Amino acid sequence: METSIKPQYLKGISWKGGRLEFVSSKGRADFSNMRKLDGIKYFAIENQFVKSINFSYYNLAESADKRLMLSEILDSTAVGQRLVSKFEYLPYLIGKRNSRDYDHWGYYNGAGNTTNRPTIRIGNAAIVGANRTSILEYTAANCLKRVYNNWGGYTEYEYELNDAVMDNIQTPIGGIRVKYIKQQATSNDSLITRYYYKKCDSRGNMLTVSSGTIFSGSNYCLWAEGGGDKYNFLLSSQLLCDVFDINGSPVSYATVIVKKTNESKSIYEYTSNESHSDLPSKVYYIPPNSSVVQNNNLAVFVNTSRFWHRGLINEEKLYDKSNNLIHEKTYSYSFGSTAKEVVKGYQTYTSVFAGKKTRHLCEYEWTSEPVLLKTEYSTGQDVINTNTQYTYDKDNLVPIEITETQYAPYTKFKTTITYPFNYPTTTTEGDGFNQGIAWMNRRHMINYPIETIRFKNDIVVGGNLNEYTGALAIVALNNMKQLKINEPKTTYSPYACVNGKMVCDPDYEIISINDAYSLPAYAPTQTRAGVHGKPISVIYGYNNTVIIATATNATVNQIYHTSFEDVNGAIICDKAKTGEKVYRGIFNIPLNHLDAGQYLLTYWKSENNGVTWEREMTQITVSSTSKSYLIGSTSSYVDEVRVHPARALMTTATYKLGYGKTSETDENGYTVYYEYDGFGRIIKVLDDERHVMKGYQYSID
Repeated sequence: METSIKPQYLKGISWKGGRLEFVSSKGRADFSNMRKLDGIKYFAIENQFVKSINFSYYNLAESADKRLMLSEILDSTAVGQRLVSKFEYLPYLIGKRNSRDYDHWGYYNGAGNTTNRPTIRIGNAAIVGANRTSILEYTAANCLKRVYNNWGGYTEYEYELNDAVMDNIQTPIGGIRVKYIKQQATSNDSLITRYYYKKCDSRGNMLTVSSGTIFSGSNYCLWAEGGGDKYNFLLSSQLLCDVFDINGSPVSYATVIVKKTNESKSIYEYTSNESHSDLPSKVYYIPPNSSVVQNNNLAVFVNTSRFWHRGLINEEKLYDKSNNLIHEKTYSYSFGSTAKEVVKGYQTYTSVFAGKKTRHLCEYEWTSEPVLLKTEYSTGQDVINTNTQYTYDKDNLVPIEITETQYAPYTKFKTTITYPFNYPTTTTEGDGFNQGIAWMNRRHMINYPIETIRFKNDIVVGGNLNEYTGALAIVALNNMKQLKINEPKTTYSPYACVNGKMVCDPDYEIISINDAYSLPAYAPTQTRAGVHGKPISVIYGYNNTVIIATATNATVNQIYHTSFEDVNGAIICDKAKTGEKVYRGIFNIPLNHLDAGQYLLTYWKSENNGVTWEREMTQITVSSTSKSYLIGSTSSYVDEVRVHPARALMTTATYKLGYGKTSETDENGYTVYYEYDGFGRIIKVLDDERHVMKGYQYSID
């Protein structure tokens, strides 16, 4: 049988605001015909190159298999490149592939073994073979030691072997864990965070006993049978099945202590193998023999995993440097729901053992099951003692009720939340809000809150309502409402569908309205702060990716703006009033989308190729038949054009995509400019006359 591997490599990601290009190449010394990632290029709209992140590697020439190691990350632009991070690794060399030098869990141990058969003890007898002891220097070979940043500091990692209690003996376990992390600044100052994996007593004092629990013991005996003075054993040279948990670790820790530089500490308690071990699978003989069905205790078969029950935080405690408890939080979880699914799996194994053939069938389960936070209890010197309980929708797994009980004095807060699926009677033929919820259900937008009600001691003290409209093209938030409560309400009317119309409590008032949406931008373009609020309208630019104009007291059908960044025929000008482009010649302002009425037209005009700019202002009348309005002359530059009602206030902005804003112009035409270096870092903030108001210097690259 021949195994063929044909990997697929991601080449690019594109969106309306730009694209990413993943650059890779062949030539890896560790794997033939495989590619390595050389860089990621970022392009803004119109395929404008912004920057790339480049990766530098080195192969360990001394290593038999030339491991590929990330050496540097470089930020590269049109002006050059600078260091982002540099990586340093531990010096010990990893053994070559297929080496016999490995511990019980497969980690390299540099033992110089000549056989794959391990040293095995059966009772008082020993079969001498390979040394499978875990050795830190080799296990941690070529692991990350330091990450240097571009300002001269670094982060350093120190490791130690895993450990666990086995047969009442604290034993080194394969694999490594973090012992401490040191953050070194350019000065001699450093912060060291240390990690301890020990059990603690009830007062937070660290004990000498490891909190680790091994996932699977070093058992090489697959089968044993016999009696009296004679036993037959079936032995393997490898640990089979269940050597590691699903997360790749051979050990889990019930307690981790994190000690800061100032000697304060946090203690974290987790679920582990000890409290949430796997369930034994069932082993049957073939042909079936009803008298021989047993729980799996054989290394060759897998068990029914409960990996998602492990590694959940049960408790966290914060102590000061004098070991005084400051804050404590405990958590509990719920498992199982109607969303739980179980798939049975089977393994077969045939052994030729002691002159006879035996066949077995193992039955295990793969389970998909949500883990839900059930309760959270907080106590301590700096908080009010609080018990928080969460209730979830059994099918959609979103929180529908959160109850927070505070003690001394006793106060109960409750929040209830409804979602689109709570309104199954809505249809796409009812009123607008009815249709909106129906379209949300059709599109499986199940986790968008509709109504949120807040109670204090079972009396309503607040509420929020989101009303959506919908159609085939878009579902949009239309109204945001809030309960207007002068005093607590003993009753309220829940949001409901009545005869095809969505009806809410009469005490709701609208606090925000989205009057218009842009399909290309997929965002609102006209909003109001309540029914009587002034409209606030926006215009999107740069391929509908950012807001370029905001107008107060004008509708979206009463405003126009361009700084010519997106206009065909515009030219690049390093002296543009705003942005990078201007229009040379006579420009036609389109008016056909504007409502009829009187408007204020402002724009900036230059007769000397942008050296100086003059602001032009005029009143224009727009009728239902108006198509356009001409500004400029054949030899002039125009920029920063605005049309809006005289009572409105408009602000505008230009951008260099991938960097940030390049200008902000207020309602009076006063502009603040922003300049960046070639790596996208801001270096200057300038006033309307381009005088520097603030400067930034970066001394370390």
